[in-house]
Amino acid sequence: MNLHAARLTVLAVSFAFSLWGAPLFSVGDSTLANAAAAGEAAALEAAAGLKGAEAKIVVVFSARKQMTPALIEGLARVFPKERIYGCEGYSPLSTDTNFADQGHNAQRAVSALAMAGDVTPLPVSETTKIEGKWLACGRSLGKKLKEQYEPGKGVMLTFGDQHVGANNRDLVNGLREVLGDKLPLVGAAAGTSGAKEIVAGKIVTATNVVILLKGDFHVRSMMRGAGDKKEFLLRTTEAFGAVFDAKQNALLTLVFDCGGRRGVLFDQKRLAEEYGVMKTFAGDSPLFGLYGGGEVGCAKLGATPTGVGYHVSVAALLPGAAPE
Repeated sequence: MNLHAARLTVLAVSFAFSLWGAPLFSVGDSTLANAAAAGEAAALEAAAGLKGAEAKIVVVFSARKQMTPALIEGLARVFPKERIYGCEGYSPLSTDTNFADQGHNAQRAVSALAMAGDVTPLPVSETTKIEGKWLACGRSLGKKLKEQYEPGKGVMLTFGDQHVGANNRDLVNGLREVLGDKLPLVGAAAGTSGAKEIVAGKIVTATNVVILLKGDFHVRSMMRGAGDKKEFLLRTTEAFGAVFDAKQNALLTLVFDCGGRRGVLFDQKRLAEEYGVMKTFAGDSPLFGLYGGGEVGCAKLGATPTGVGYHVSVAALLPGAAPE
């Protein structure tokens, strides 16, 4: 090997080490009508953003129409099936293709978030068809996470059978009973009751998932909602404005918005405008989320999480430890 080639090799290895030594998040999406093709297209785009790193876990949100075995087949052409988790909703929220026509493509939308590098995912799941239902489900999920969870570190992403009302509140309360009040917990319900979830590549129902993500990052999260329908965009702006730090670029932006809010904004022809607000704050960070049937998050920074409806819940994963 000549000196020039050797230098290039060293540079390539150094680049890969520095890149994969940090948490890597990449989002891909598709609105192809065929579920298998849409899954494969979204997965390929997400995989490309990992720059050759192996995905440790993949979270997939899709429109209800696309949540079929064919979707899993398409995703599994790119990623190991057992690493795929997710749920359906009214529509995933990811890139501009979902909003080019004010939302009609959302009925075919599929969005995939692939994670690699210096991030450790721990996914757990539990059915709600147990004695005690959602409260018991939350307790069970908390017990499965307790050994690995370090208070104040990482982020917990939850989704599944946790429709707005007592369901998502009970689920969160069950988690809090086991893990404490100051959980870095964000997420959403998988549309209406009876919606489908994905657990380790298998489509299930009546199930909730929590994915604990650990790495060299901290989370800032905030929810805003309800109020006058004319102020929906203002609520979105408030939530994003509170979460984002002008001094730090986010590694990942998670958004869980209400399907009811989406319907109002669609009727107002302002759905794309809301997405524009999100992109303005998120900047170059991957943006991933869902319009669902209930939201989980905090009413203010650092507050105790709860489950609500008609809100937008925002979380930014920022590099390094949280400031004192």
